[in-house]
Amino acid sequence: MKKNTVFSIGRFVLLAFYVLAAVFPLYWIVVTSLKGPKEIYTMPLQYLPTSATLDSYRKLFSFSSFSLYFRNSLVVALISSLLAMAVSILSGFSLSRYPRQRTKGILQLALYFTQTIPTFLIMVPIFTMFSKLGWVDSTAALMLVYVATVIAFSTIMSKGFFDRIPVSLEEAAKIDGCSMFQSLFHVVLPITRPGMAAIFCFAFIN
Repeated sequence: MKKNTVFSIGRFVLLAFYVLAAVFPLYWIVVTSLKGPKEIYTMPLQYLPTSATLDSYRKLFSFSSFSLYFRNSLVVALISSLLAMAVSILSGFSLSRYPRQRTKGILQLALYFTQTIPTFLIMVPIFTMFSKLGWVDSTAALMLVYVATVIAFSTIMSKGFFDRIPVSLEEAAKIDGCSMFQSLFHVVLPITRPGMAAIFCFAFIN
């Protein structure tokens, strides 16, 4: 009984620390945005603004090109996230249902390996390729880069969600006359909607 209590307390402390570490940067951003220029650099640090001001927000919204920049960022992020989610659904499902375990393990290991490649190593090759293709300063190139940077981890995430769905559901759908894609879109995806929403949020934030 005491061991369970100690374990519960320890788990609660770890979760509380994790939540604090995740929320504090957001809190600090909001607090800093409400401070004046002098108060931002005041030492020691003040965790609450002594005289809150909205001047930073007024300057931001009075900037003539802000609405254009915000709209472009929103459009690029939304389309890139939808594309990444669509590709990861197909790749994750095929990887989850692939019959050969050894080949599946190699493919999954390759996806994990791509996550270890530092971004600065591929920036110059990508810029050189886009320069030769004439894609520099184009929205399509920006979307392509965003999708490529998240597709590997999104595929791993979607595979994990599909692995939890019993294959018997798809087999029952096939008996009723569904094709593979029909069973995916009408049987499997409705069950994994929370997981797909998580993939979309991950791609959008990144």
